[in-house]
Amino acid sequence: FRDSPCLGLSLKGLLGKGQWVTESLVGVPPPKPAPQDEFQAPKPEPKADAPKPETLRFLDDILGEICAVFPSRYVHVGGDEAPKTQWKNSPRAQAFLKANGLRDEEALQSWFIRQAEAMLARRGRRLIGWDEIREGGLSPNAAVMAWRSEQWGIDTLREGKEVVMAPTS
Repeated sequence: FRDSPCLGLSLKGLLGKGQWVTESLVGVPPPKPAPQDEFQAPKPEPKADAPKPETLRFLDDILGEICAVFPSRYVHVGGDEAPKTQWKNSPRAQAFLKANGLRDEEALQSWFIRQAEAMLARRGRRLIGWDEIREGGLSPNAAVMAWRSEQWGIDTLREGKEVVMAPTS
């Protein structure tokens, strides 16, 4: 990422450039926040398709930068906003599912999370994500932050996985 020819910015250089990042990576400008939301980051609708090799290289570069800057054992990758509806309606994503023997969009999310997990493991780190990363099959060494309910954490523990309980309901 630091030397990425397509971006030409370092992680430090991206701080404070959220709108530029949003427009460059997602392809749409972020919406203007309402006055009551002025301190919240805007959430543009992603224009996602099936994973491409350059997407995975970009992810690997970003995770490498994160690991270089933050020394923690775990790296939280989110996982709660996978564009499954877009994948379901995308001919390219559906072709990717078929070509890779994936049963549905949840399995595609799990495939992508496993790619990130392997990238982090090469750097001696562990992946952690919101409980949605369980939906298509949990990665072998991933840890889960259970936020939707305690049951997500209990089910994860029964599988012998690490869990951080953070239920909001």
